[in-house]
Amino acid sequence: MDLYSYVTWRVTSKKKLSAAFSQPAALFQADTENVRITQADGSIASVGKRRNRGLDIGITGYVNRKWQVFGGYTFMNAILVEAGGSGAAAGLLNGRSFPNTPEHSFSLTSYYSVTRKLNLGGGIYAAGKVFGNNSPTTPKWVPAYARVDIYGAYSINSHLELQATSRTSAARHTPCRLTPRTLLSWPRGDRAG
Repeated sequence: MDLYSYVTWRVTSKKKLSAAFSQPAALFQADTENVRITQADGSIASVGKRRNRGLDIGITGYVNRKWQVFGGYTFMNAILVEAGGSGAAAGLLNGRSFPNTPEHSFSLTSYYSVTRKLNLGGGIYAAGKVFGNNSPTTPKWVPAYARVDIYGAYSINSHLELQATSRTSAARHTPCRLTPRTLLSWPRGDRAG
């Protein structure tokens, strides 16, 4: 398969809200050629073109000397610009949503330094529904989901740190990827780290 090729532009700004908080923001566009397309026979080919336009808005800063907070919202409009000959033969339509790219996503994370060596934190992460395939007759979606992470780290020395992370999903299954044939997901309560 051919390698992806990208043309990307990004315009960013950073606004100082106070001495402790700032708000980064960005507009972006990424055009990708040779994206993988599922063909009529089920095989994969690098023939498509994708355009992803969006907006990032964030916030980062310190509530006090030991407590750091950061978060953000992203809007992405990812579309299939060109399905390619074999992709078009499989019923893929130009201008439709591109698979595995949520239109809306959000995160809010916070860390607290309990001591110089011990840090605790957590975060909330959410993503909107994700388009799974481009079939006009049987479109597939993964529903929106949210998860909560709890984090702890202990610094043994400047070269070694122990970390533990627990992830909990509000959904029965947390989607990680949708393919034209399969939905891969983590059952609720599974740990990753």
